Amino acid sequence: MVRGSGMSSELRLQQKGYPVAALLAVMFVGSLLPFFALILSGARQHMAEERGENFAQLSRQSAVLAEALERELRVFLKTAQVTAQSNTLRQSDIAEQTKHLRGAAQYTGGHFILVDRSFRQLVNTAAPEGAALPQAADADAAHLVFATGQPMVRDLATGPFFTEPFFSVRAPVVVDGNIVYVLTYVPRKTALADVLDRTFRPQDWLASIVDTQGRVVAHSDDPRRYGAKSVWQLPTDHPPGAVLEAVDEKGRPAFVTRSQSRLSGWQALVWEPKAPLDARMNKFIAAASRSVIFALIGSAVAAVLSALAIRTALRRLAAAAEQVGESSAFYYRAGLVREANQVAASLSVAANHITAREQELRTNEERIQTIVHELNHRSKNLLAIIQVIARQSARRCTDVPEFLRSFSERLAGIARSHDILTERGWGAVPIMELMDAHMGPFLRAGGRVKCSGPDVALQASAAQDIGMVLHELATNAAKYGALSTSSGRIEIEWQKTAAPSGKQGLELRWTEVGGPAVTPPARKGFGHTLLERVVASIGGSADVDWRKDGLTCTIILPHACLSEQPGGGQ
Repeated sequence: MVRGSGMSSELRLQQKGYPVAALLAVMFVGSLLPFFALILSGARQHMAEERGENFAQLSRQSAVLAEALERELRVFLKTAQVTAQSNTLRQSDIAEQTKHLRGAAQYTGGHFILVDRSFRQLVNTAAPEGAALPQAADADAAHLVFATGQPMVRDLATGPFFTEPFFSVRAPVVVDGNIVYVLTYVPRKTALADVLDRTFRPQDWLASIVDTQGRVVAHSDDPRRYGAKSVWQLPTDHPPGAVLEAVDEKGRPAFVTRSQSRLSGWQALVWEPKAPLDARMNKFIAAASRSVIFALIGSAVAAVLSALAIRTALRRLAAAAEQVGESSAFYYRAGLVREANQVAASLSVAANHITAREQELRTNEERIQTIVHELNHRSKNLLAIIQVIARQSARRCTDVPEFLRSFSERLAGIARSHDILTERGWGAVPIMELMDAHMGPFLRAGGRVKCSGPDVALQASAAQDIGMVLHELATNAAKYGALSTSSGRIEIEWQKTAAPSGKQGLELRWTEVGGPAVTPPARKGFGHTLLERVVASIGGSADVDWRKDGLTCTIILPHACLSEQPGGGQ
């Protein structure tokens, strides 16, 4: 009776509850909804972040393009200003002026137009030799330069002897303090298209440069758009850098943004067709869907296998428990279960991994601190130099405009070096590339500056400092030295030198010839002081010789300033 009652109770106990497979199936089904919600939320967030990053990159790209446009226009203005300072143009000999400007046009690849105060064209290098020259077609722009004495950038215009619209820059020709002519420089039609080609853009992205009248000056994809009205008629309240969805000239939906050149008011437009972005989004959604399906299949298989494994383990445990009453030798102690040991082993492995990761994080943190320290050191050095430039410029300037001009020119010299270093990823810089960045206008102005030397590159820190030195020497030569006269010229030579350690250094010599007579200064000027300090800061030495027939500067750089990689062709 008791035995039967016990067996009936055990049977009822065994029948209560639910199978492990059923419980795991309920858990699996219950986990589907949160899983789907998580996947949907993650997909939406990813697409929003992808679009946001895309828009931010568009804005950055348009700003970079606007800066590149600004630099190129300043080069054009500098070319016009340097040419306008020629003694030949200050004279009234039209034949000599024509000869001089035709030579300059052949050198630069553009054209020059010289206009007098009656707005009559005296010289037009685009016209055939001997052709009669008409009145200036854009007298308003010439009148503005005569009135203000300031150089300017002109929108696309048309004129005699030009078969299609052209953009130009204008500079005054000053004689004895009076503006007697206006010199117009018309660069090559493809000059700004080259700027678009040099400025990096992701694949499928397009760009154009538009003047203040909304006409295309350069187009990255279709040169035939030159001079045509741009399809991007953005609202006047559309802020620079903001992204707008519109339709491009091919009728495709696209995301477009713009940045503006402060010098000319021209706009740099960058856009991305919407289709590639949508394709990337669709590809991500398809990949996420496949992942969900595979995850669900894998989860289902894992649930079934887990149910089988747990059921088998429980049955074995039940079979072992049935032996409790049959043998006193059976002993079960918590902690001896294999699964618990496996968990402990897994925890041990995880702890080892955590320790290794902490060590890796500490190593990375030390590396980051070292990089930050180096960056801080470079920043402090640069700020110290800028402070010295500011103080010295302020001491030697009589008014604010003169200070601003002097200070800005030196900062621009530092910026040019930084541009090169940024393009080179702060690696080695070919010395000839550094020369071109700081001496470019003079190198292209009739060969008045000659550079020669072996193929060599400078380390980033040395390139930055030598760039400042070249800027100071060039500025001094343009104001007081060989470049202040039409007959003066500069020879820059460099050669490798042997050091006692057996490693090669570099000797760079700057020689001015044909300029005004040189008188040694009573005290060291800012440029001389900056030259010595900057060169000394990189372990070199500088010697300035105030020769009567022209200044000579010799700079000695140690091996540590040179890079092992070649500097590129001369």
